[in-house]
Amino acid sequence: IQLFNPKAYVVALALFSGFPFSYQSLIIETFLKFFISNAIWIPAHILWLYLGIIFNKINLTPATRGIINLFLAFLMTIAVLFSMI
Repeated sequence: IQLFNPKAYVVALALFSGFPFSYQSLIIETFLKFFISNAIWIPAHILWLYLGIIFNKINLTPATRGIINLFLAFLMTIAVLFSMI
């Protein structure tokens, strides 16, 4: 989903082109920006993975899983539609 998230593109574009950190060294600026990005993205992805593990351990009936999957698909569709507007 991250590939289709327009907010992520706006944030990345603002970070990498919106303002410079260091006028003296492009290498230091690039390193700092990648460090900041990864300091945010890696913990966020690890949290999502952990939540997926927790959710997978819950013993749900196939009908309940189907309802949850339909609900999440509906929410994702709504998010895509709103991002296209």
